[in-house]
Amino acid sequence: MGARDSISVATLAIYPFLPAAALYIKNLNIGVTEVTTSPVFENIIQKSMADITGAIHGTLSRAQKKDITESEMQLLSYPITRIILSCIDNPHLTQRYAIAESKEASKNLEQEKTEQLKTIAKALNLHPTLEKKQFLYMHFAEYIQTAHSIKELKWKLTNRCLDKGSVTINNKDFIRLLEEQIKKRVLHGMPLNVSDDICTSLKSYTEQIKTILAQTRQDMVYDLGKVNQKYFPPCITYAIKTVQAGINISHSTRFALTSFLVTIGMSIDAIIELFASSPDFDAEKTRYQIEHIAGSGGTTYTPPSCATMATFGNCIGKNHLCERISHPLNYYRRKGWLETQKSKIIKGA
Repeated sequence: MGARDSISVATLAIYPFLPAAALYIKNLNIGVTEVTTSPVFENIIQKSMADITGAIHGTLSRAQKKDITESEMQLLSYPITRIILSCIDNPHLTQRYAIAESKEASKNLEQEKTEQLKTIAKALNLHPTLEKKQFLYMHFAEYIQTAHSIKELKWKLTNRCLDKGSVTINNKDFIRLLEEQIKKRVLHGMPLNVSDDICTSLKSYTEQIKTILAQTRQDMVYDLGKVNQKYFPPCITYAIKTVQAGINISHSTRFALTSFLVTIGMSIDAIIELFASSPDFDAEKTRYQIEHIAGSGGTTYTPPSCATMATFGNCIGKNHLCERISHPLNYYRRKGWLETQKSKIIKGA
């Protein structure tokens, strides 16, 4: 990165995933063992802990610091966070952290000038060209590579303006693409190959995170409402866990999950609350979609059959009961009946 593209340490501290940030940290010549074992660096570990718990609770924050020491502390916490996450080795937690980090970066990117955005984009291997004040152009191949994991229909290439091999995007959409690239960057190489000694030295911290995560899962289960989750088929359970982890699900999975929950009697508000963890959550749009599936337009949609679920790759975690079932709703009803019969037998014993 040349002089024109240089980024200050204060800026690197809020974008710690950039290659220049890794180089800056390397030049500080502070070893991982030193940071994870010396009381001198306790503040750095505490910042890492705050970032991970912030990712779990949706409160992760990276404010720009005026003091260089504070900036360096915030910058150093990033690799330590990745080490702690690697010791825990929970894919959903790591994904959730990556999404939280990318969302926080997105908020900060909104405050940056276009030239700074382009500098950051270049560091993330994106190469837009600025032709007009409000629009940028990206080569279609680079656009597809970046946008393919965003599930909204508007991101499909067929729904974009394509001119001479370049896709036209506005500043807001460009930041969304940067956000997606940042998420991939944070996830790259995870989990790290961390030595047992380092994980042992961090055990008290990793155990704290595991406890917080377990408690959060309990809270999430409670928030789903009065329907009995014990009766959910594996495909629906997996979809719910994926959504709660803050991971985008496909349109077919989203429809299957929503139509299933609507049909078994979960309230629209409870379903909206479930989807609130999604990276691109929009409360108004989500309500409209759920109400539409529930029949606001005159047609009530039923969940897809097991065969259709399998066709779209949504039949996950198939168990012995699934072998005798042809529809997720039948699984829910059958499992409920079996549990009721089991309770009667136990009471009569």
